[in-house]
Amino acid sequence: MENVFMSLCNDSHVPVSGSHWSSLINAYGCIGGDIERAIAVFESVANHPSSLRNPRSMPDAVVYEALINVFVTQHRMDLAEPYIQRLQADGIHMTAYIANLLIKGHAATGGIEQARAVFESLHDPPDGIAAPNNHVPHGAAEVVASQPSASAPVYREVCGVQLHFAVPRSDYSSSHLLGKPWFAPSLALAMLAESMVFFSAWKQGAFQAEWHLGEADL
Repeated sequence: MENVFMSLCNDSHVPVSGSHWSSLINAYGCIGGDIERAIAVFESVANHPSSLRNPRSMPDAVVYEALINVFVTQHRMDLAEPYIQRLQADGIHMTAYIANLLIKGHAATGGIEQARAVFESLHDPPDGIAAPNNHVPHGAAEVVASQPSASAPVYREVCGVQLHFAVPRSDYSSSHLLGKPWFAPSLALAMLAESMVFFSAWKQGAFQAEWHLGEADL
């Protein structure tokens, strides 16, 4: 992996993007379980020669997303907040993908109120527009100045699976949720995902006489 990344950096015809860095961070932090190495890769991005040549500011939202995902995967949400503050201080727009990770991470470690607070801070996307500002441009030709500011609204993805982590079962009938155009497909997708997980576990013999469903399982 390191050899491939080195070849990439030495190839003047291929710009090193946030997606490349996020692959390294994911490999070390999520797959390898080495949080310190993942953080070290993240900290190396800003002053890397390829980043200094990049017309986009690095690390971008994709790189931040990868590091937050490491903290969520390794159940180290205590490490996430300083990087969220850095993201905001660097003027980088937080995408719904990062927000979804925060919701999942807080809920998985018992921080239901923190998860709810992140969810409530998100905005409904404008009618007819699918989650604007959530996708980082890939091509160098795309205008950097067109990127949203850090203070721009963070719009919910239409089918954000992580919605079910932050909304207790008692709120499913609340009118403020049922009236949202994204709620029905989000809930349906969440239920489908849970069904697939249960069926897979059942086939492997993980379940015997009963289902063990908690408040967060919906």
